[in-house]
Amino acid sequence: MDILQIKYFYYIVKLGSFSEAAAELNISQSSLSKRISSLENELNVMLFDRTTRRVNLTDAGKIFLSFSEKILFEYEDIQNKLKDFSIPAKGKLKISTIPVMSQYNITSLISGFKEIYPGINIFINETEYKSILYSLYDSEYSLAFLRTNYIDMDKFDIIPISTDKLSVCIPKNHPFASKKSIDINEIKNEKLILLDQNSGIYDIVVSACKSACFEPNILYTNTRIETIIGLIAAGEGISLLMDKVVRFFNNPDIYILPLSKPINSTIALVKLKKQKLSSNEKLFWNYVSEVFSKKNV
Repeated sequence: MDILQIKYFYYIVKLGSFSEAAAELNISQSSLSKRISSLENELNVMLFDRTTRRVNLTDAGKIFLSFSEKILFEYEDIQNKLKDFSIPAKGKLKISTIPVMSQYNITSLISGFKEIYPGINIFINETEYKSILYSLYDSEYSLAFLRTNYIDMDKFDIIPISTDKLSVCIPKNHPFASKKSIDINEIKNEKLILLDQNSGIYDIVVSACKSACFEPNILYTNTRIETIIGLIAAGEGISLLMDKVVRFFNNPDIYILPLSKPINSTIALVKLKKQKLSSNEKLFWNYVSEVFSKKNV
């Protein structure tokens, strides 16, 4: 038995369902169920009545709940009392990220961590999502900020930090500028300027077009959003980009249209489930988890 298992048990009872507890704890429901089953096997009792749709405690579960509340209270109390005696963290921390740190306030997140742990030197590798995935699987990096659209959720733990949506970006004098929203089918004859194939956005756009039964008319691709925005403003074509990202550049010569059927994307801090984190990586993971659990209260 460990403190995490007790915490998981407590959250299931508190929130009334395995699925809500898994979402709150940023783990998969299957992982949560396995940890609870392991706890029940160790205690040799059933804690939950699984014959009902709602979460109901067995008699043994009710007894264990009273102990779990005391244990979690004491654990938090111990942590608070020992905080002033903790050894300052030092060393290095490597994080990989797609190049949208400012647009999604990742810079502020890292700055907040540095204020708490000034002795940790943080090295940031900004690159595209395909390169990040390779580096995670090769254990070159353990932590990364990236879009979750195409990662295997059974293999990764994630902490969602921001949700964004795909928008259509056009020159201000484009015929679409009079619209309030646009269906993706309406762009099938338009010349598209997209982020390159190593970016997650390229795959999201191409997949969306194919789902709408047409091949996108890609004029060319580029690695830099600023260049794409400049080309759109010059009337060279249109693009599909993430709304928060393109609005960050605040270019007055382009018009941003929402899709009538939204296509969303989540930015998250991710790690492979099997990956063991260093002490500094654990500090950062726990820090981000705590920041966003407070925001969701």
